[in-house]
Amino acid sequence: MAVAKSTGVKALAKLRAERAELDKREKELRREAAIELGEIVIASGGLDLSPGDLGNVIRVAVKAAHGGKLGTGDVA
Repeated sequence: MAVAKSTGVKALAKLRAERAELDKREKELRREAAIELGEIVIASGGLDLSPGDLGNVIRVAVKAAHGGKLGTGDVA
């Protein structure tokens, strides 16, 4: 007679599948956000910023969009 999987094991497998789907969705949303930011940068074409300054502007904008909290650490 086969031993049935415990409900804990089933729940863990389900959780891992859900996490994989969430990771996939996060990747898609990050790509969409990057495209939107890129379009804004291109539309503002008159800006004369160095790549470093542009990066700082984007970091500040992202920080502001997250209410001042970023998962990767604080941005000055």
